[in-house]
Amino acid sequence: MQTEHTPGPWAWETTPSGEVRLQTPDRGKLYVMGFARKGMRGAQPRFSLWGDGERGRRGGIMHDFAEAGGAEHPDARLIAAAPVLLSALQVAELALRERGLGMTDEYKQIADALAMAVRREF
Repeated sequence: MQTEHTPGPWAWETTPSGEVRLQTPDRGKLYVMGFARKGMRGAQPRFSLWGDGERGRRGGIMHDFAEAGGAEHPDARLIAAAPVLLSALQVAELALRERGLGMTDEYKQIADALAMAVRREF
């Protein structure tokens, strides 16, 4: 299945100047999401726009939330879907374990993703 979001893995980083951003820990730390100050107390998410073609190691240009497509930006959609995806993985993990399929490669992939999301062993 081909997707439009920035390929993972993703990781949060706080820069020495205090800027917080979500980026790829490999591939040159490509920005997934950052924040721009809005007013005295607020901030707005910013997302990369990549243009056409293969992303590979090529970074995108950061745009304000609305300019980047708002909630329809592929990375914003994936972030918003995370709770539903987590629930689906939990159901799949339980189903595989109850069927005695806890040693399969598919189970391991699901268990590793769940361990990353909820910080516990499966």
